[in-house]
Amino acid sequence: MDDYETTWDINLRANLRLWPAPAWNIARLAACFGETYDESAFLEAMKREDATKAPGDTRSVRNTYEALAQGGLVYRSGGTDDALRPTSLGMSVLSFVIGTPSHSFANEANRHLLAPALVRALSLVVENRVVWGLMRCCDNILTNEELNRAMARVARLSDVGSAAEAISQARAAGDVSMVGARIYKPEQFGTDQESDQRKAINPHVLLAGGGGWFIELEDTRRRLLPWAVELVDNALEQDVPLIHASTAKADVLRMSSFGAAPVDPRWSI
Repeated sequence: MDDYETTWDINLRANLRLWPAPAWNIARLAACFGETYDESAFLEAMKREDATKAPGDTRSVRNTYEALAQGGLVYRSGGTDDALRPTSLGMSVLSFVIGTPSHSFANEANRHLLAPALVRALSLVVENRVVWGLMRCCDNILTNEELNRAMARVARLSDVGSAAEAISQARAAGDVSMVGARIYKPEQFGTDQESDQRKAINPHVLLAGGGGWFIELEDTRRRLLPWAVELVDNALEQDVPLIHASTAKADVLRMSSFGAAPVDPRWSI
């Protein structure tokens, strides 16, 4: 496996929440598939009846789009007819979690159906592999604080081993500062450090975990689910050219193609 540099987007604030149901903004944006890409029009479609929680500007639309695109699920067609379109993977995943008015496909019994495709697609992203590698070396669990500090010291894929060892030593000593400095500094958190740190770290973990599909968020801990360990290990063993999280059409379609998710004609958005 080639050694790749990491590129951590510390401005990432888009949460890819898919399991057990998509976040309201994702479901509403999915209803706009096929339409001309117009963030102002999409904003109107995304507004909630509860005015206190309604998105205030098009940044909410852009964040939602970026989260889905970086997960290999949607893209902009580009050109004169620049439309919002789902990838094959996106159509499978979103129709699965959204379901129909009379039926929901998403449950623990059939959770495994799309997990392999999601893992394969996400495995093309360097930073996802870092999160997975750290978890596999650390009992499949990372805290927000551990990941915050590990991200700052993992500049390349080859740094995962030393960062994981630092986490293990820090746990044994009961001193997480041994992992190193934070990538998200305390002054970026505001007054409530724990909750603000969670808001900063969650987008990275949600992206790496397929929107909660196979990495579970437990208070301040993030856990790789036992049934997904083999899938992640197999993906990590694949030697393929990697990319960084991207909204570029070519990268998004490549992720979807590598996932090669089947589309069940019974599923429709």
